[in-house]
Amino acid sequence: MRFGNTSDTLFRAIPMKLMFLVFAVLLFLHHPVEAALDEGRVRAAVIFHIVSLTQWPGAHAEQSPSRNFFPSIVLLGKDPFGIADVLSRNMKENPSSTNKIILQVTSLKSPGDLALFENILATNQILYLTSDGMQYLPQIAPLLKKRPILTIGETESFCENGDGMVCLTTESQRLIIHINHKLSTDIGFYFSAELLRHAILVTP
Repeated sequence: MRFGNTSDTLFRAIPMKLMFLVFAVLLFLHHPVEAALDEGRVRAAVIFHIVSLTQWPGAHAEQSPSRNFFPSIVLLGKDPFGIADVLSRNMKENPSSTNKIILQVTSLKSPGDLALFENILATNQILYLTSDGMQYLPQIAPLLKKRPILTIGETESFCENGDGMVCLTTESQRLIIHINHKLSTDIGFYFSAELLRHAILVTP
């Protein structure tokens, strides 16, 4: 079940300061390789924006994630948009703590041994599942229950089925942010009003 107007344009889905990246995607849609690279940049930028507007469970309300908390992220599945590369490159280009949002990026094509993957989850605060990575959800879902891990996926069903908190989907060449607000708040996450204004709230 969805709340919100999916006919809203991309200008509603993404803050204005990200528009130049979105225009790049639209401009190069007839060049598949370039379009994929630009979509990777857009998705990476949106991930940074989401992290900067998210308060993790147990954090004090006055704390800003961008100033006091630098989470690590795991990308699971094949990454055709090169999101992991964009995130890693941004970290190297912005090494100071004042500019850094994400501390470390780990990219895995598959979860592999589940015991080892659980150990990886224990040291990371964000899990991003690509479209390919969604195939592993039945295996890893039990490892995510009640954990303070921000789960982000690329399919709307990830949020609607109650498995994920944030979903970044494309619709008619638009990037849409979906949030399962109940799941995230039940675990203790807090999203700022700015982020919620640019998202469609969904519930299982």
